[in-house]
Amino acid sequence: MLLACSFLITLGSYMTLPFIPILLTRSAGMAMSTIGIVLAAMTAIQFGGGILGGVAADRFGPRRTMLLALTIRTCGFLLLGLSCWRSRLVVPAALLTATGAALYLPSNKAYLVERIALEQRPLVLSASTSMLNLGMAVGPLVGGAALLGHARWLFAGVTLLFGIITLLHARVLRDAVRRAHSARARPKTPSDFKPIGMLMLFNASAFYIYFFFQNYLGPYTIAFHSGFVYSLALALNASLLIVGQPLLSRCVKRASLGRLLLVSSLLLLAGVLTFSHPSAWAILGGTALVTLAEIGLFFRLELQFLEHLAHRPATAFGLQRLSCGIGASLSGVVGGSMFGSAQLHGGLHGFWLIAGAQALLLIVALTLWWRLARGRLVRVSGLAG
Repeated sequence: MLLACSFLITLGSYMTLPFIPILLTRSAGMAMSTIGIVLAAMTAIQFGGGILGGVAADRFGPRRTMLLALTIRTCGFLLLGLSCWRSRLVVPAALLTATGAALYLPSNKAYLVERIALEQRPLVLSASTSMLNLGMAVGPLVGGAALLGHARWLFAGVTLLFGIITLLHARVLRDAVRRAHSARARPKTPSDFKPIGMLMLFNASAFYIYFFFQNYLGPYTIAFHSGFVYSLALALNASLLIVGQPLLSRCVKRASLGRLLLVSSLLLLAGVLTFSHPSAWAILGGTALVTLAEIGLFFRLELQFLEHLAHRPATAFGLQRLSCGIGASLSGVVGGSMFGSAQLHGGLHGFWLIAGAQALLLIVALTLWWRLARGRLVRVSGLAG
């Protein structure tokens, strides 16, 4: 049920949320500068709020936190529907949906890992991510068609969908068996926190580079090709994630951590540099390389967060989301300035060369730091390569 709902939740969300900037301009008459602030607030809540969702799930239980999150999101989509008559409701609706997302994802994954055996975690967590990506891929296609002339019915349908999902969670889920108090209350030592800090830095750095691809491949591709090429790139990215991540999950889990991070980082670097050639084949090839890096980097780092905070799984996922948000936000700020400068000087390929140079510097710096800190991480977890 949770895997199916992961698809339905992102399906409903991405049928509506990508079109919020359109609603803010057309219905609310909001300036783009103000819209940027709203979108930044949504991103900050959705990613940064993950740590609060994780702490809440570990304190009150994943089931209760998921029910609260889904109730908040249902109210948010209800307000989106009402915004068709009262445009000022769009902003609180958007913030409510972001709050619900921040609470839901860490508790969802924590519920999964509490209910499955240790050896099954890579496969189940990768399947969960695949369902999320499938909903993200299909949602905008359905929502874009429906929003053209049937926005009210679209919002009403999504609100009803989230209401049903909330009822399913209430009826099907049960409170997980809690771990022994001694395990949950285990005192933390400085050695517990050093690996987490390292993982957060690695995760934030990887997301910083990855979000150049997420944010700026679209406008870069449109400058040289039709929207069809960009659609193919998105479809390739989604397909490789949906199919490849479950298939490679056990290999990613068993691989040496140090080597996997290095190889995945080099794949990310190669993909970014490939984009500097504006041909359609280079764009698709770079997308494939970045997606393979995404599978290796982000999935393994998620497992490492869980390994080091096994007694508080929701907090582990929340910290991962927080580091994702830090990297993504910084990438948006720096990347926007870089892309604008590249446009102004007529050399868009230079944008990817500069991004690649930053990726190379980060790889060298993090590799050196890894070498210095490797001994401590081996003593703590025994997992480093």
